[in-house]
Amino acid sequence: MGTLVLISKFLPLLFVLLKVAEDEFKDKPKSGAEKKESVMTFIHEIISGMVSASTGGQGETWKFLDRVISPLIDLFAWFLFPNHSE
Repeated sequence: MGTLVLISKFLPLLFVLLKVAEDEFKDKPKSGAEKKESVMTFIHEIISGMVSASTGGQGETWKFLDRVISPLIDLFAWFLFPNHSE
């Protein structure tokens, strides 16, 4: 599966996880780093499992996705929760 196709299939999950993290930490101000860490941990576990289960180039694609998750989380959080950066 191509890298862009894989990322496009993974994006909806990332949006859902960000919203879940936002709800989970709603009563804790200034918890952006904790929210990001919880999403990163969950996604990293998924990717680790997929890397070990994949063969050929798929494993490398999953490893690439693991490297781009952090910037994607930052971008999506900025888009989904713009008032939190003020």
